[in-house]
Amino acid sequence: MTSHTSNKLDGKVAVITGSTSGIGEEMACQLANRGAYVVIADIQDKKGHDIAMSRMSNWPWKAFLLSMFAGAIKGSIICMASAAASTGNETYIDYTMSKHAVLGLVRSASKQLGAYSIRVNCVSPGAVATTLLCRVSGVSQEEGERIYESTSSLKGVLKAKHVADAVAFLASEEAEFINGHNLAVDGGWAG
Repeated sequence: MTSHTSNKLDGKVAVITGSTSGIGEEMACQLANRGAYVVIADIQDKKGHDIAMSRMSNWPWKAFLLSMFAGAIKGSIICMASAAASTGNETYIDYTMSKHAVLGLVRSASKQLGAYSIRVNCVSPGAVATTLLCRVSGVSQEEGERIYESTSSLKGVLKAKHVADAVAFLASEEAEFINGHNLAVDGGWAG
């Protein structure tokens, strides 16, 4: 296990899909550095296995499962939406619709699961110059950052770290009464 920069997530378990690259990889690192046990879920099996083995050497599976089944663990589900969940888009209709659906799922699931002390929220990042987004856009990371910087009302560039920090906050006890929320991390783009 790596040394923790903060222990706000000690004992928590994070299952992160898409966690071998981009924002997901940064979330895995940030949550592990804050004390969470990270479960890697990704279609890149070998890379996911390598990351999981390096992060989970002391994972107390049995104790966690017994506590979960006994109802002794509060939970937090954090979904990834997008700034597109709060806007319309004439070119990426399928993507925009899917992110609106994530937001609807979060709002509905939060009402149903709250009775079990499970919070459900989502983070909606603006454009981050990840390898995937730059490849789809046909630009280098530097070009992507320059292009996407202009979409923010703040100075600077939105990075995967900013999104991971928001996820870490929602996973922490500091957010224990936040439920059904869509946390925009977009520098003011959608607002």
